[in-house]
Amino acid sequence: MQPKVLTISIPTWNREKLLAGLLEQLIGQVEKYKLGNEVELLISNNGSEDNTHQIVENYITKYPYLTYNRNPFNIGGNPNVMKSMELASSEFLMVLGDDDRINEGSLTRVIEFLKSNPGTGLVVDSNKFKRKNSEVILEQELTLAELLRKYYWNMGNAGVFIIRSSYVKEGLEKYGAGFFNQCWSQTQFIILGLSEHNKDKIFIKDLNIISHSVHQDVTIYNSFYLWRAGYLELFMALKSMDKILGKVNLQPAYDYLKENVFQFALFNILQFGVFIDGEDLRDKTKKHVLKNAKHFSFFEKVILYLIVIGLLIPQPMAVWLGNLFILITKGKAGIVKKDQFVEMELEKRRKAEKLKSISVRKLEFETDNY
Repeated sequence: MQPKVLTISIPTWNREKLLAGLLEQLIGQVEKYKLGNEVELLISNNGSEDNTHQIVENYITKYPYLTYNRNPFNIGGNPNVMKSMELASSEFLMVLGDDDRINEGSLTRVIEFLKSNPGTGLVVDSNKFKRKNSEVILEQELTLAELLRKYYWNMGNAGVFIIRSSYVKEGLEKYGAGFFNQCWSQTQFIILGLSEHNKDKIFIKDLNIISHSVHQDVTIYNSFYLWRAGYLELFMALKSMDKILGKVNLQPAYDYLKENVFQFALFNILQFGVFIDGEDLRDKTKKHVLKNAKHFSFFEKVILYLIVIGLLIPQPMAVWLGNLFILITKGKAGIVKKDQFVEMELEKRRKAEKLKSISVRKLEFETDNY
Protein backbone atom coordinates (compact mmCIF):
# COMPACT_ATOMS: atom_id res chain seq x y z
CA MET A 1 0.00 0.00 0.00
CA GLN A 2 1.33 3.41 -1.01
CA PRO A 3 2.11 5.62 2.04
CA LYS A 4 0.32 8.91 2.46
CA VAL A 5 2.11 12.09 1.50
CA LEU A 6 2.16 13.97 4.83
CA THR A 7 1.90 13.19 8.53
CA ILE A 8 1.13 16.11 10.81
CA SER A 9 2.51 15.10 14.20
CA ILE A 10 1.06 16.84 17.25
CA PRO A 11 2.73 16.17 20.62
CA THR A 12 0.45 17.32 23.45
CA TRP A 13 0.06 17.31 27.22
CA ASN A 14 -2.81 18.67 29.32
CA ARG A 15 -4.09 21.13 26.74
CA GLU A 16 -7.48 19.73 25.78
CA LYS A 17 -8.98 23.03 24.58
CA LEU A 18 -5.93 24.09 22.58
CA LEU A 19 -5.66 20.66 20.98
CA ALA A 20 -9.37 20.58 20.12
CA GLY A 21 -9.05 23.97 18.42
CA LEU A 22 -6.16 22.79 16.26
CA LEU A 23 -7.87 19.51 15.35
CA GLU A 24 -11.01 21.37 14.28
CA GLN A 25 -8.90 23.47 11.91
CA LEU A 26 -6.96 20.53 10.48
CA ILE A 27 -9.97 18.27 10.07
CA GLY A 28 -11.88 21.14 8.46
CA GLN A 29 -9.22 21.46 5.76
CA VAL A 30 -8.81 17.70 5.26
CA GLU A 31 -12.57 17.33 4.77
CA LYS A 32 -13.04 20.45 2.64
CA TYR A 33 -10.23 19.59 0.22
CA LYS A 34 -10.73 15.79 0.39
CA LEU A 35 -7.22 15.09 1.67
CA GLY A 36 -8.05 12.01 3.75
CA ASN A 37 -6.01 9.75 1.46
CA GLU A 38 -3.04 12.15 1.50
CA VAL A 39 -2.79 13.27 5.14
CA GLU A 40 -2.34 11.54 8.49
CA LEU A 41 -3.06 13.49 11.69
CA LEU A 42 -1.03 11.92 14.49
CA ILE A 43 -1.61 12.91 18.12
CA SER A 44 0.85 11.80 20.79
CA ASN A 45 -0.72 12.30 24.22
CA ASN A 46 2.00 12.52 26.85
CA GLY A 47 0.03 11.05 29.79
CA SER A 48 -2.40 13.98 30.05
CA GLU A 49 -4.48 14.25 33.22
CA ASP A 50 -7.29 16.34 31.69
CA ASN A 51 -9.87 15.31 29.06
CA THR A 52 -7.40 15.04 26.18
CA HIS A 53 -7.92 11.29 25.82
CA GLN A 54 -11.71 11.54 25.64
CA ILE A 55 -11.55 14.37 23.11
CA VAL A 56 -9.17 12.49 20.81
CA GLU A 57 -11.23 9.29 21.11
CA ASN A 58 -14.31 11.18 19.91
CA TYR A 59 -12.46 12.40 16.81
CA ILE A 60 -10.95 9.00 16.02
CA THR A 61 -14.37 7.35 15.76
CA LYS A 62 -15.33 9.83 13.02
CA TYR A 63 -12.13 10.35 11.04
CA PRO A 64 -10.05 7.35 9.94
CA TYR A 65 -7.01 9.47 9.01
CA LEU A 66 -6.36 10.20 12.71
CA THR A 67 -3.67 8.15 14.47
CA TYR A 68 -3.38 8.20 18.25
CA ASN A 69 -0.54 7.37 20.63
CA ARG A 70 -1.18 7.60 24.37
CA ASN A 71 1.82 7.39 26.66
CA PRO A 72 0.85 5.74 30.00
CA PHE A 73 2.68 8.56 31.84
CA ASN A 74 4.55 11.76 31.01
CA ILE A 75 7.78 10.57 29.38
CA GLY A 76 9.15 14.11 29.04
CA GLY A 77 8.55 16.85 26.51
CA ASN A 78 11.24 16.08 23.95
CA PRO A 79 10.85 12.28 24.15
CA ASN A 80 7.19 12.81 23.29
CA VAL A 81 8.10 15.07 20.38
CA MET A 82 10.46 12.38 19.07
CA LYS A 83 7.79 9.71 19.59
CA SER A 84 5.28 11.76 17.60
CA MET A 85 7.80 12.00 14.76
CA GLU A 86 8.94 8.37 14.91
CA LEU A 87 5.36 7.05 14.55
CA ALA A 88 4.68 8.96 11.33
CA SER A 89 3.62 6.57 8.56
CA SER A 90 3.60 9.02 5.64
CA GLU A 91 6.46 9.85 3.31
CA PHE A 92 6.88 13.33 4.79
CA LEU A 93 6.45 14.76 8.26
CA MET A 94 5.54 18.11 9.78
CA VAL A 95 5.30 18.87 13.53
CA LEU A 96 2.71 21.30 14.91
CA GLY A 97 2.37 22.46 18.48
CA ASP A 98 -1.09 22.17 20.01
CA ASP A 99 -1.00 25.97 20.32
CA ASP A 100 -0.37 26.51 16.59
CA ARG A 101 -3.05 27.48 14.07
CA ILE A 102 -2.82 27.18 10.29
CA ASN A 103 -3.91 29.28 7.32
CA GLU A 104 -6.77 28.35 5.04
CA GLY A 105 -5.63 26.16 2.15
CA SER A 106 -2.15 25.59 3.57
CA LEU A 107 -2.44 21.78 3.61
CA THR A 108 -3.32 21.75 -0.08
CA ARG A 109 -0.30 23.96 -0.87
CA VAL A 110 2.01 21.64 1.05
CA ILE A 111 0.66 18.46 -0.56
CA GLU A 112 0.88 19.94 -4.06
CA PHE A 113 4.47 21.07 -3.52
CA LEU A 114 5.60 17.69 -2.16
CA LYS A 115 3.93 15.81 -5.01
CA SER A 116 5.52 18.02 -7.64
CA ASN A 117 9.00 17.71 -6.04
CA PRO A 118 9.48 13.99 -5.33
CA GLY A 119 13.22 14.32 -4.69
CA THR A 120 12.66 16.59 -1.69
CA GLY A 121 14.40 15.94 1.62
CA LEU A 122 13.42 19.14 3.41
CA VAL A 123 11.10 22.08 2.81
CA VAL A 124 11.38 25.16 5.04
CA ASP A 125 8.43 27.55 5.09
CA SER A 126 9.87 31.07 5.09
CA ASN A 127 6.58 32.91 5.63
CA LYS A 128 7.17 34.00 9.23
CA PHE A 129 10.89 34.73 8.88
CA LYS A 130 12.05 38.21 9.76
CA ARG A 131 13.29 39.97 6.65
CA LYS A 132 16.36 42.17 6.82
CA ASN A 133 16.11 45.41 4.87
CA SER A 134 12.83 44.31 3.22
CA GLU A 135 14.56 41.21 1.82
CA VAL A 136 12.19 38.97 -0.10
CA ILE A 137 12.87 35.26 0.34
CA LEU A 138 12.00 33.62 -2.95
CA GLU A 139 11.48 29.93 -3.57
CA GLN A 140 14.88 28.38 -4.09
CA GLU A 141 16.87 25.22 -3.74
CA LEU A 142 19.65 25.31 -1.15
CA THR A 143 22.72 23.32 -0.25
CA LEU A 144 22.99 22.07 3.32
CA ALA A 145 25.77 24.58 3.98
CA GLU A 146 23.55 27.46 2.79
CA LEU A 147 20.67 26.20 4.93
CA LEU A 148 22.85 26.13 8.05
CA ARG A 149 24.46 29.49 7.35
CA LYS A 150 21.20 31.36 6.76
CA TYR A 151 18.46 29.51 8.64
CA TYR A 152 19.97 27.38 11.39
CA TRP A 153 17.65 28.71 14.10
CA ASN A 154 14.53 28.85 11.90
CA MET A 155 14.76 25.39 10.37
CA GLY A 156 13.82 23.44 13.51
CA ASN A 157 10.74 25.37 14.57
CA ALA A 158 7.33 23.67 14.64
CA GLY A 159 5.20 24.40 11.60
CA VAL A 160 8.26 25.53 9.61
CA PHE A 161 10.01 22.32 8.53
CA ILE A 162 8.73 19.37 6.50
CA ILE A 163 11.13 16.41 6.24
CA ARG A 164 11.22 12.86 5.05
CA SER A 165 9.87 10.67 7.86
CA SER A 166 12.64 8.16 7.21
CA TYR A 167 15.24 10.62 8.56
CA VAL A 168 13.76 10.29 12.05
CA LYS A 169 13.48 6.51 11.99
CA GLU A 170 17.02 6.13 10.64
CA GLY A 171 18.44 8.58 13.19
CA LEU A 172 16.83 6.84 16.16
CA GLU A 173 17.87 3.41 14.93
CA LYS A 174 21.45 4.46 14.29
CA TYR A 175 22.15 6.73 17.28
CA GLY A 176 19.44 5.95 19.87
CA ALA A 177 17.04 8.40 21.52
CA GLY A 178 19.60 9.39 24.17
CA PHE A 179 21.85 10.97 21.56
CA PHE A 180 19.39 13.69 20.66
CA ASN A 181 19.17 17.18 22.13
CA GLN A 182 16.46 18.26 24.62
CA CYS A 183 15.30 21.22 22.54
CA TRP A 184 16.50 20.69 18.99
CA SER A 185 16.29 16.96 18.23
CA GLN A 186 14.28 17.85 15.13
CA THR A 187 17.16 19.98 13.85
CA GLN A 188 19.58 17.10 14.41
CA PHE A 189 17.29 14.70 12.53
CA ILE A 190 17.23 17.16 9.63
CA ILE A 191 21.00 17.64 9.48
CA LEU A 192 21.88 13.97 9.92
CA GLY A 193 19.24 12.89 7.41
CA LEU A 194 20.29 15.37 4.74
CA SER A 195 23.96 14.48 5.26
CA GLU A 196 23.19 10.79 4.85
CA HIS A 197 21.01 11.40 1.78
CA ASN A 198 22.98 14.16 0.12
CA LYS A 199 21.08 13.88 -3.17
CA ASP A 200 17.80 14.85 -1.51
CA LYS A 201 16.81 18.41 -2.31
CA ILE A 202 16.45 21.25 0.18
CA PHE A 203 13.90 23.95 -0.57
CA ILE A 204 12.94 27.20 1.06
CA LYS A 205 9.49 28.37 0.01
CA ASP A 206 6.75 30.66 1.29
CA LEU A 207 4.01 28.09 1.96
CA ASN A 208 2.19 30.37 4.43
CA ILE A 209 1.37 27.47 6.77
CA ILE A 210 1.10 29.01 10.25
CA SER A 211 -1.50 31.74 10.69
CA HIS A 212 -0.67 32.45 14.32
CA SER A 213 0.23 30.78 17.56
CA VAL A 214 -0.94 31.32 21.12
CA HIS A 215 2.45 30.07 22.31
CA GLN A 216 3.38 33.47 23.72
CA ASP A 217 0.15 33.54 25.73
CA VAL A 218 0.55 30.12 27.35
CA THR A 219 4.32 29.99 27.86
CA ILE A 220 6.25 31.68 30.66
CA TYR A 221 9.76 32.55 29.52
CA ASN A 222 12.76 33.44 31.66
CA SER A 223 16.44 34.23 31.23
CA PHE A 224 17.58 30.69 32.04
CA TYR A 225 15.33 29.10 29.45
CA LEU A 226 16.36 31.60 26.78
CA TRP A 227 20.03 30.93 27.56
CA ARG A 228 19.56 27.16 27.40
CA ALA A 229 17.12 26.79 24.50
CA GLY A 230 17.96 29.98 22.63
CA TYR A 231 21.72 29.55 22.50
CA LEU A 232 23.43 26.78 24.49
CA GLU A 233 21.24 23.92 23.24
CA LEU A 234 21.53 25.15 19.66
CA PHE A 235 25.30 25.10 20.06
CA MET A 236 25.37 21.69 21.77
CA ALA A 237 23.14 20.19 19.10
CA LEU A 238 25.97 20.94 16.67
CA LYS A 239 28.74 19.87 19.03
CA SER A 240 27.17 16.42 19.46
CA MET A 241 27.39 15.88 15.70
CA ASP A 242 30.99 17.06 15.24
CA LYS A 243 32.51 13.57 15.35
CA ILE A 244 29.85 12.16 13.04
CA LEU A 245 29.83 14.83 10.33
CA GLY A 246 33.08 16.71 10.97
CA LYS A 247 33.09 20.17 12.50
CA VAL A 248 34.09 21.75 9.20
CA ASN A 249 30.77 20.65 7.66
CA LEU A 250 28.86 22.21 10.54
CA GLN A 251 30.89 25.42 10.59
CA PRO A 252 28.22 27.43 8.71
CA ALA A 253 25.81 26.85 11.64
CA TYR A 254 28.48 27.74 14.20
CA ASP A 255 29.09 30.95 12.23
CA TYR A 256 25.36 31.68 12.20
CA LEU A 257 25.18 31.44 15.99
CA LYS A 258 28.23 33.64 16.45
CA GLU A 259 26.81 36.26 14.11
CA ASN A 260 23.52 36.33 16.05
CA VAL A 261 24.94 36.13 19.58
CA PHE A 262 23.85 39.71 20.37
CA GLN A 263 20.19 38.96 19.66
CA PHE A 264 19.94 35.33 20.78
CA ALA A 265 22.07 35.67 23.90
CA LEU A 266 22.87 39.21 25.07
CA PHE A 267 19.60 40.98 24.29
CA ASN A 268 17.10 38.18 24.96
CA ILE A 269 18.69 36.95 28.19
CA LEU A 270 19.29 40.37 29.71
CA GLN A 271 15.80 41.58 28.79
CA PHE A 272 14.34 38.96 31.12
CA GLY A 273 17.20 38.90 33.61
CA VAL A 274 17.15 42.65 34.17
CA PHE A 275 13.45 43.56 33.94
CA ILE A 276 11.46 40.42 34.81
CA ASP A 277 13.25 37.58 36.62
CA GLY A 278 13.68 37.33 40.37
CA GLU A 279 17.05 36.98 42.08
CA ASP A 280 16.99 33.16 42.12
CA LEU A 281 16.59 32.92 38.35
CA ARG A 282 19.19 35.62 37.72
CA ASP A 283 21.66 33.70 39.88
CA LYS A 284 20.85 30.39 38.19
CA THR A 285 21.36 31.86 34.73
CA LYS A 286 24.59 33.61 35.71
CA LYS A 287 26.13 30.44 37.16
CA HIS A 288 25.12 28.30 34.19
CA VAL A 289 26.52 30.80 31.67
CA LEU A 290 29.83 30.89 33.57
CA LYS A 291 29.95 27.10 33.75
CA ASN A 292 29.50 26.68 30.00
CA ALA A 293 31.34 29.69 28.57
CA LYS A 294 34.37 27.41 28.01
CA HIS A 295 32.66 25.78 25.04
CA PHE A 296 32.54 28.95 22.95
CA SER A 297 34.83 31.07 20.81
CA PHE A 298 36.69 34.07 22.27
CA PHE A 299 34.19 36.50 20.74
CA GLU A 300 31.21 34.62 22.16
CA LYS A 301 32.90 34.36 25.56
CA VAL A 302 33.16 38.17 25.67
CA ILE A 303 29.41 38.47 25.05
CA LEU A 304 28.62 35.79 27.63
CA TYR A 305 30.75 37.54 30.26
CA LEU A 306 28.86 40.76 29.52
CA ILE A 307 25.66 38.87 30.31
CA VAL A 308 27.16 37.70 33.61
CA ILE A 309 28.18 41.27 34.48
CA GLY A 310 24.65 42.46 33.69
CA LEU A 311 23.20 39.82 36.00
CA LEU A 312 25.72 40.61 38.77
CA ILE A 313 24.71 44.27 38.96
CA PRO A 314 22.05 44.86 41.65
CA GLN A 315 18.68 44.80 39.91
CA PRO A 316 17.62 48.43 40.61
CA MET A 317 20.89 49.64 39.07
CA ALA A 318 20.59 47.13 36.20
CA VAL A 319 17.06 48.38 35.44
CA TRP A 320 18.28 52.01 35.41
CA LEU A 321 21.18 51.16 33.10
CA GLY A 322 18.94 49.02 30.89
CA ASN A 323 16.44 51.84 30.48
CA LEU A 324 19.24 54.30 29.70
CA PHE A 325 20.65 51.98 27.04
CA ILE A 326 17.21 51.52 25.43
CA LEU A 327 16.57 55.27 25.51
CA ILE A 328 19.88 55.99 23.78
CA THR A 329 19.53 53.25 21.14
CA LYS A 330 15.76 53.12 20.58
CA GLY A 331 14.41 56.39 21.97
CA LYS A 332 11.22 56.86 24.00
CA ALA A 333 9.36 54.49 21.68
CA GLY A 334 11.77 51.74 22.71
CA ILE A 335 11.04 52.38 26.41
CA VAL A 336 7.29 52.22 25.76
CA LYS A 337 7.66 48.98 23.83
CA LYS A 338 9.83 47.46 26.55
CA ASP A 339 7.40 48.47 29.29
CA GLN A 340 4.49 46.92 27.40
CA PHE A 341 6.44 43.69 26.93
CA VAL A 342 7.43 43.50 30.59
CA GLU A 343 3.86 44.12 31.76
CA MET A 344 2.55 41.43 29.39
CA GLU A 345 5.02 38.87 30.77
CA LEU A 346 4.31 39.78 34.39
CA GLU A 347 0.55 39.61 33.81
CA LYS A 348 0.97 36.13 32.35
CA ARG A 349 2.65 35.03 35.57
CA ARG A 350 -0.08 36.60 37.70
CA LYS A 351 -2.82 34.88 35.73
CA ALA A 352 -1.07 31.51 35.81
CA GLU A 353 -0.66 31.75 39.58
CA LYS A 354 -4.24 32.89 40.12
CA LEU A 355 -5.84 30.28 37.86
CA LYS A 356 -3.36 27.52 38.72
CA SER A 357 -3.58 26.71 35.02
CA ILE A 358 -1.53 23.80 33.71
CA SER A 359 -2.00 24.98 30.12
CA VAL A 360 0.13 28.03 30.97
CA ARG A 361 3.58 26.65 31.66
CA LYS A 362 7.00 27.62 32.82
CA LEU A 363 9.66 26.37 30.45
CA GLU A 364 11.93 23.95 32.26
CA PHE A 365 14.52 21.27 31.47
CA GLU A 366 14.25 17.59 32.27
CA THR A 367 17.99 17.09 32.77
CA ASP A 368 21.11 19.25 32.95
CA ASN A 369 23.72 17.55 30.79
CA TYR A 370 26.11 20.49 30.64
